[in-house]
Amino acid sequence: MAKLFFYSDQIIQENRRIDERLIAALPKGQASKIGYIPATGDPDKTYFNKQKSYYQQYGLKDFYLFDLEEENSTSQVEELLSCDAIHLSGGNPIYLRNNLEKHHFFPTLQKYVLDGGILIGVSGGAVQFGHNAGLFQLFISNMEETLQNLSDLYTLSIAPFEFLPHFNRWDPVFIENVLRYSKITGASILACNDGDGIIIESNNLEIIGDVLLIKNGEIKTTLSNNLTTIQ
Repeated sequence: MAKLFFYSDQIIQENRRIDERLIAALPKGQASKIGYIPATGDPDKTYFNKQKSYYQQYGLKDFYLFDLEEENSTSQVEELLSCDAIHLSGGNPIYLRNNLEKHHFFPTLQKYVLDGGILIGVSGGAVQFGHNAGLFQLFISNMEETLQNLSDLYTLSIAPFEFLPHFNRWDPVFIENVLRYSKITGASILACNDGDGIIIESNNLEIIGDVLLIKNGEIKTTLSNNLTTIQ
Protein backbone atom coordinates (compact mmCIF):
# COMPACT_ATOMS: atom_id res chain seq x y z
CA MET A 1 0.00 0.00 0.00
CA ALA A 2 1.75 3.15 -1.24
CA LYS A 3 2.12 6.09 1.16
CA LEU A 4 3.58 9.20 -0.39
CA PHE A 5 3.99 12.69 1.05
CA PHE A 6 4.62 15.46 -1.49
CA TYR A 7 5.92 18.78 -0.20
CA SER A 8 6.52 21.85 -2.36
CA ASP A 9 8.85 23.09 0.37
CA GLN A 10 9.53 22.56 4.07
CA ILE A 11 10.22 26.17 4.96
CA ILE A 12 7.09 28.16 5.69
CA GLN A 13 4.72 27.65 8.62
CA GLU A 14 1.88 26.28 6.50
CA ASN A 15 3.80 23.02 6.08
CA ARG A 16 2.81 22.04 9.61
CA ARG A 17 -0.48 20.80 8.15
CA ILE A 18 1.39 18.16 6.14
CA ASP A 19 3.89 17.52 8.95
CA GLU A 20 1.10 16.62 11.36
CA ARG A 21 -0.36 14.11 8.90
CA LEU A 22 3.09 12.61 8.32
CA ILE A 23 3.87 12.21 12.03
CA ALA A 24 0.47 10.57 12.55
CA ALA A 25 1.22 8.11 9.71
CA LEU A 26 4.59 6.97 11.07
CA PRO A 27 4.10 3.43 12.42
CA LYS A 28 6.20 3.96 15.57
CA GLY A 29 5.30 7.59 16.17
CA GLN A 30 8.20 9.57 17.61
CA ALA A 31 10.26 6.36 17.81
CA SER A 32 10.19 5.98 14.03
CA LYS A 33 13.41 6.04 12.02
CA ILE A 34 13.77 8.38 9.03
CA GLY A 35 16.19 7.64 6.22
CA TYR A 36 17.53 10.62 4.27
CA ILE A 37 18.74 10.62 0.65
CA PRO A 38 20.29 13.94 -0.44
CA ALA A 39 19.92 15.09 -4.03
CA THR A 40 23.66 15.69 -4.25
CA GLY A 41 26.63 14.52 -2.17
CA ASP A 42 26.54 15.57 1.47
CA PRO A 43 30.00 14.65 2.83
CA ASP A 44 29.88 17.24 5.64
CA LYS A 45 26.30 16.25 6.54
CA THR A 46 25.21 19.87 6.14
CA TYR A 47 21.84 19.09 4.56
CA PHE A 48 21.34 16.00 6.68
CA ASN A 49 21.81 17.93 9.92
CA LYS A 50 19.43 20.64 8.73
CA GLN A 51 16.80 18.00 7.99
CA LYS A 52 17.35 16.35 11.36
CA SER A 53 16.65 19.68 13.04
CA TYR A 54 13.41 20.01 11.08
CA TYR A 55 12.08 16.65 12.24
CA GLN A 56 13.43 16.95 15.77
CA GLN A 57 10.88 19.69 16.44
CA TYR A 58 8.31 16.87 16.35
CA GLY A 59 10.23 14.67 18.78
CA LEU A 60 11.83 12.37 16.17
CA LYS A 61 15.36 11.31 17.10
CA ASP A 62 16.43 8.41 14.89
CA PHE A 63 17.85 9.32 11.46
CA TYR A 64 19.99 7.63 8.85
CA LEU A 65 21.96 9.32 6.07
CA PHE A 66 22.26 7.40 2.80
CA ASP A 67 24.45 9.33 0.38
CA LEU A 68 24.20 7.90 -3.14
CA GLU A 69 27.53 9.49 -4.08
CA GLU A 70 29.42 7.47 -1.49
CA GLU A 71 30.32 3.79 -1.75
CA ASN A 72 27.50 1.94 0.02
CA SER A 73 27.56 -1.65 1.15
CA THR A 74 24.66 -4.09 1.05
CA SER A 75 24.27 -3.68 4.82
CA GLN A 76 23.91 0.09 4.41
CA VAL A 77 21.16 -0.38 1.83
CA GLU A 78 19.45 -2.81 4.20
CA GLU A 79 19.63 -0.25 7.01
CA LEU A 80 18.07 2.40 4.78
CA LEU A 81 15.25 0.02 3.85
CA SER A 82 14.65 -0.78 7.52
CA CYS A 83 13.65 2.86 8.10
CA ASP A 84 9.98 3.61 8.68
CA ALA A 85 10.12 6.43 6.12
CA ILE A 86 12.63 7.58 3.52
CA HIS A 87 13.02 11.29 2.75
CA LEU A 88 14.16 12.37 -0.73
CA SER A 89 15.61 15.85 -0.45
CA GLY A 90 14.94 18.93 -2.48
CA GLY A 91 17.44 20.11 -5.07
CA ASN A 92 17.89 19.62 -8.79
CA PRO A 93 15.34 16.92 -9.70
CA ILE A 94 17.22 15.79 -12.81
CA TYR A 95 20.47 15.41 -10.88
CA LEU A 96 18.70 13.37 -8.19
CA ARG A 97 16.91 11.32 -10.83
CA ASN A 98 20.19 10.51 -12.56
CA ASN A 99 21.80 9.60 -9.23
CA LEU A 100 18.97 7.21 -8.39
CA GLU A 101 19.14 5.57 -11.82
CA LYS A 102 22.93 5.31 -11.81
CA HIS A 103 22.82 3.36 -8.54
CA HIS A 104 19.84 1.21 -9.67
CA PHE A 105 17.65 2.65 -6.93
CA PHE A 106 14.36 2.96 -8.79
CA PRO A 107 13.37 -0.71 -8.29
CA THR A 108 14.64 -0.54 -4.69
CA LEU A 109 12.42 2.40 -3.77
CA GLN A 110 9.44 1.07 -5.73
CA LYS A 111 9.57 -2.18 -3.77
CA TYR A 112 10.11 -0.31 -0.50
CA VAL A 113 6.96 1.77 -0.85
CA LEU A 114 4.84 -1.09 -2.22
CA ASP A 115 5.90 -3.16 0.80
CA GLY A 116 4.45 -0.48 3.09
CA GLY A 117 7.30 1.99 3.52
CA ILE A 118 6.57 5.72 3.53
CA LEU A 119 8.25 8.02 1.01
CA ILE A 120 8.61 11.73 1.75
CA GLY A 121 9.62 14.07 -1.05
CA VAL A 122 10.38 17.78 -0.93
CA SER A 123 10.37 19.71 -4.21
CA GLY A 124 12.80 17.85 -6.53
CA GLY A 125 12.55 14.82 -4.24
CA ALA A 126 8.77 14.68 -4.68
CA VAL A 127 9.18 14.99 -8.46
CA GLN A 128 10.72 11.48 -8.35
CA PHE A 129 7.38 9.93 -7.30
CA GLY A 130 5.69 10.78 -10.60
CA HIS A 131 6.21 9.70 -14.20
CA ASN A 132 8.87 12.08 -15.40
CA ALA A 133 11.22 15.01 -14.70
CA GLY A 134 10.59 16.55 -18.11
CA LEU A 135 9.18 19.79 -16.71
CA PHE A 136 12.59 20.65 -15.32
CA GLN A 137 14.34 19.88 -18.58
CA LEU A 138 11.81 22.28 -20.09
CA PHE A 139 12.84 24.94 -17.58
CA ILE A 140 16.54 24.76 -18.48
CA SER A 141 16.22 24.18 -22.24
CA ASN A 142 13.30 24.32 -24.69
CA MET A 143 10.30 22.28 -25.79
CA GLU A 144 12.02 20.54 -28.69
CA GLU A 145 14.97 19.34 -26.63
CA THR A 146 12.69 18.32 -23.77
CA LEU A 147 10.50 16.17 -26.00
CA GLN A 148 13.54 14.55 -27.58
CA ASN A 149 14.91 13.57 -24.16
CA LEU A 150 11.63 12.67 -22.45
CA SER A 151 12.23 8.91 -22.53
CA ASP A 152 15.49 9.43 -20.62
CA LEU A 153 13.83 11.45 -17.83
CA TYR A 154 11.52 8.79 -16.39
CA THR A 155 11.18 8.66 -12.60
CA LEU A 156 9.64 6.22 -10.10
CA SER A 157 6.10 6.28 -11.59
CA ILE A 158 4.48 5.41 -8.28
CA ALA A 159 2.04 8.31 -8.72
CA PRO A 160 0.12 8.65 -12.02
CA PHE A 161 1.08 12.26 -12.72
CA GLU A 162 4.00 14.67 -12.86
CA PHE A 163 4.60 16.96 -9.89
CA LEU A 164 5.34 20.67 -10.23
CA PRO A 165 6.38 22.33 -6.94
CA HIS A 166 6.69 26.08 -6.26
CA PHE A 167 3.84 26.93 -8.63
CA ASN A 168 3.51 30.35 -6.96
CA ARG A 169 7.12 31.16 -7.94
CA TRP A 170 7.15 30.35 -11.66
CA ASP A 171 6.90 33.21 -14.15
CA PRO A 172 4.04 33.40 -16.71
CA VAL A 173 6.29 32.37 -19.61
CA PHE A 174 7.25 29.09 -17.97
CA ILE A 175 3.66 28.39 -16.91
CA GLU A 176 2.57 28.85 -20.52
CA ASN A 177 5.25 26.35 -21.57
CA VAL A 178 3.96 23.92 -18.93
CA LEU A 179 0.47 24.19 -20.43
CA ARG A 180 1.86 23.49 -23.91
CA TYR A 181 3.88 20.55 -22.54
CA SER A 182 0.78 19.02 -20.98
CA LYS A 183 -1.13 19.33 -24.25
CA ILE A 184 1.66 17.87 -26.40
CA THR A 185 2.61 15.00 -24.08
CA GLY A 186 -0.81 14.25 -22.59
CA ALA A 187 0.73 14.42 -19.12
CA SER A 188 -1.36 15.10 -16.06
CA ILE A 189 0.48 17.56 -13.82
CA LEU A 190 -0.32 18.46 -10.21
CA ALA A 191 1.00 21.94 -9.46
CA CYS A 192 1.56 22.85 -5.84
CA ASN A 193 2.21 26.18 -4.11
CA ASP A 194 4.77 26.46 -1.31
CA GLY A 195 3.22 25.50 2.00
CA ASP A 196 0.78 23.12 0.32
CA GLY A 197 1.14 19.45 -0.48
CA ILE A 198 -0.30 16.10 -1.51
CA ILE A 199 -0.73 12.84 0.37
CA ILE A 200 -1.35 9.56 -1.42
CA GLU A 201 -2.38 6.39 0.33
CA SER A 202 -3.26 3.52 -1.99
CA ASN A 203 -5.58 5.09 -4.62
CA ASN A 204 -6.73 7.94 -2.40
CA LEU A 205 -5.49 11.47 -2.98
CA GLU A 206 -5.56 14.05 -0.19
CA ILE A 207 -4.92 17.67 -1.06
CA ILE A 208 -3.42 20.01 1.53
CA GLY A 209 -4.04 23.64 0.53
CA ASP A 210 -4.40 24.73 -3.09
CA VAL A 211 -3.23 22.21 -5.70
CA LEU A 212 -4.08 22.57 -9.39
CA LEU A 213 -4.47 19.93 -12.08
CA ILE A 214 -2.91 20.85 -15.43
CA LYS A 215 -4.10 18.62 -18.24
CA ASN A 216 -4.58 18.99 -22.00
CA GLY A 217 -3.26 22.53 -21.88
CA GLU A 218 -5.74 23.69 -19.26
CA ILE A 219 -5.66 24.44 -15.53
CA LYS A 220 -8.38 22.74 -13.52
CA THR A 221 -9.10 23.69 -9.90
CA THR A 222 -11.37 20.79 -8.94
CA LEU A 223 -9.67 17.53 -8.00
CA SER A 224 -11.21 14.17 -7.15
CA ASN A 225 -9.76 12.12 -4.29
CA ASN A 226 -9.60 9.14 -6.65
CA LEU A 227 -6.27 8.94 -8.48
CA THR A 228 -7.73 7.17 -11.48
CA THR A 229 -9.63 10.33 -12.47
CA ILE A 230 -6.38 12.29 -12.80
CA GLN A 231 -4.66 10.05 -15.33
